[in-house]
Amino acid sequence: DDTAAIQAAINSTEAPWWGSKGFMTVYFPPGEYLVTGTITVSGTRTILQGAGKMSTIIDFAPTGTASAFKLSNGASESVQCAIKDMGFFGSNAQTKTAIELDDVSNVTLSEISIGGPNQWTGGSGSVGIAYFGRELINASDIDIWADKPIVIGVDPNISSESLDQSDFHNLYLVGGSSYPLITINTGALLSNVTFDGEQSWVLGTYGMYWNDTTASQISFAVSVNNVRWEQSSNSSGYSIWITAKSGLADLSINNLWSTCAGTACNGVYLRN
Repeated sequence: DDTAAIQAAINSTEAPWWGSKGFMTVYFPPGEYLVTGTITVSGTRTILQGAGKMSTIIDFAPTGTASAFKLSNGASESVQCAIKDMGFFGSNAQTKTAIELDDVSNVTLSEISIGGPNQWTGGSGSVGIAYFGRELINASDIDIWADKPIVIGVDPNISSESLDQSDFHNLYLVGGSSYPLITINTGALLSNVTFDGEQSWVLGTYGMYWNDTTASQISFAVSVNNVRWEQSSNSSGYSIWITAKSGLADLSINNLWSTCAGTACNGVYLRN
């Protein structure tokens, strides 16, 4: 079990000129690392650097509901952290999340693989990446096989800004038969958020599902491009479903193609 050793490495450095944890890179050489509980990155400017998403493997086997890596500075914002070049496997029955981001700014996720066939499932729906605020998230070249590949929700510290000025580039998402591939929780506010590059969405009950019944402010400038959604067995699902309680302005959907397994798919559903 490498959980304690990884957490100790992350906690080991304090930059004397700044007086706070962080300003460091934790390197994971090629190999398989057993993690059984949540590893928290609370410092600023901390990079978790693997040797490649098929070379550095986090084997996540939690004993209860948990996230493998959680970027969170508690009641304060966490800034300029990154997770790069590693893979996550996890086949036990617990509800689990590979990467959780809570109130973060200027975070990079790149060259990451999560799950695989018959992996990253269990409990009340296991999540690949969960984003709970705030801004400047750059996620690229990511493969996720999970019950819920991506979940976007409300920032725990500042409810007026869930996800701002962020880009999701080159995503390969494979879901199960019970949940959407991209779930945007009620109350979440999105502004200047883009899904672009190669967006390959497979299975799932919906492609993107955003059913907002509680947000008190308007979301704006959301762009979804170059999507192929295929092989879903949910004939009543939609490639993109968006309802916005307080409205959504400046939405762009471009180059969207979808087909379901043995049946026609619904296209785009928009309300408010």
